[in-house]
Amino acid sequence: HPEQVQPLEGRYEPIRERLRHIAGHERAIYEFFRSLHQKSRIPFVKRAFRFLMLQEEAHVRLLERLLGQP
Repeated sequence: HPEQVQPLEGRYEPIRERLRHIAGHERAIYEFFRSLHQKSRIPFVKRAFRFLMLQEEAHVRLLERLLGQP
């Protein structure tokens, strides 16, 4: 559960920039799967893209929490 994750402490500042970079990639992947989910017309394919979209959304939310973003 990403909402249970606390922002990183100051001692982790050296890796924050790398995490911001990773978060950008995760958001792009999330948007990609979200777009495919929205465009899909075949039920099985739509469900598969929804599953992948939700997985990536969890990654984005986790990284945002670590970085102290709402």
